[in-house]
Amino acid sequence: MIGLLSTIWALLLEQKEIIAASAISIFTAWLFVWPDHPAPGNRTRLQVVYLQLMIRLRYLLVSWCGLKPVFSSRLNGHYHKDQDLAVDIGYLPKIILKFVWFCTGTITGHFHIFGVVLSYITGIRFALSMVYHMTHAYILHICQREQPEGMMKPLPFPEYDWQNGSPEEFYEKFVKNPRPCLLRGINKIEKEELSFDMLVKKYGEEEVMLTRGDIGADYAGKLKEVEDPRVYLVNCETVYKKHPEIAKAANLERFAPYLNKDLGYCQLFAGKHGTKTPLHCASNWNLFALYEGTKTWYMVDPEHSWFLYPLSVTGRAANFCFPPFPDEYDETKFPLMKWLPYYKMEMQAGDLLFVPPWWWHAVRNTAAKTTAIASRWVAKGGVGSTFHFTTEDDDVNRWSDFMFYAGLKSWRFMHDILRNPSPMYDEHTTLREKNNRFISSHTLATKVGWRF
Repeated sequence: MIGLLSTIWALLLEQKEIIAASAISIFTAWLFVWPDHPAPGNRTRLQVVYLQLMIRLRYLLVSWCGLKPVFSSRLNGHYHKDQDLAVDIGYLPKIILKFVWFCTGTITGHFHIFGVVLSYITGIRFALSMVYHMTHAYILHICQREQPEGMMKPLPFPEYDWQNGSPEEFYEKFVKNPRPCLLRGINKIEKEELSFDMLVKKYGEEEVMLTRGDIGADYAGKLKEVEDPRVYLVNCETVYKKHPEIAKAANLERFAPYLNKDLGYCQLFAGKHGTKTPLHCASNWNLFALYEGTKTWYMVDPEHSWFLYPLSVTGRAANFCFPPFPDEYDETKFPLMKWLPYYKMEMQAGDLLFVPPWWWHAVRNTAAKTTAIASRWVAKGGVGSTFHFTTEDDDVNRWSDFMFYAGLKSWRFMHDILRNPSPMYDEHTTLREKNNRFISSHTLATKVGWRF
């Protein structure tokens, strides 16, 4: 309250005194609201509100009140040489696409089905669709003129020689300037607890969220149902949290020096050959550990989202796009995918994959049985301790961060995450398990024929 009053007082003073008064406001708020710098789980409601306001204030400053992500020609502020392989589509088409993405994302994010129906009735959807397809036709013309053959093959996937390197060197090369990287064989451990058969044997009766990829349906069921090759266990936090012996066997905390962050929460994955997750992205730092089987990974730089046909929804900390995989799509609906630069690699048991926030990725399970753990990492001291949200880097994907902060739902989501990095939705499901259903979301959007 004292901090708020001093802020109001500052606004009533002459211009030259506002900066000093605002500094006093922040300082007093820190003294009275944030005396012991508590980690998530120990924060009071007032501390969480204060943190969220400071995170949003900091974002407004660094994003120039949203002007930077809206009018910048780049989505990813970090430069990588592979970005030069993409066709330059020009500045104006990028601005138009952002306008359409924002309008459709706002309609979907704020008004749900009512907004979608209303947009059709009023003709807004038709107008946006016309602008969208005209812009894509122009971009397609540029691509065909500049690079008739398209992208001939996937890009070589970055790998790091951890045996002859160091966590500090890895951090400098791949975390400060974020890009994905594979560390082959760094996590080879003989742990029976993390095998497919043992997970089913020990935790088969646990109630979990499951996905039927063939029909795109999510449902509550028993973990043992992953024996069905159509069923996939995705983003499962509850079993991991309930049984600490899984975390002990994985021992993922030992990789903290590579990211210079704290381990926030982990999610289990288990599925048989043919299960898969289509292209999506999320706003967290991920070290993905494969314990059994093999996976084919596809990754796309956020800078190349122009070719991806994404569906971004305001207020969401995760997104997906309509083409399921860079090498599996309908060319008549998504012709720009031919010019999409993407990485592809085969991941084996014992490998560790670094996935930066907002990088698009898709996964196919290519072995008879697969088990893996996705570990999500946060700033030292917990989410928000540096006045950043989970992305912690405002340049990885400027547009996706902007779309998140622009949505009303982001207020409640951020509040929950600042209280607890892995908040519960109900007794069997966490908030992220409930929200991050990329397979079913993609299937639904494809069935109803949405194009953006």
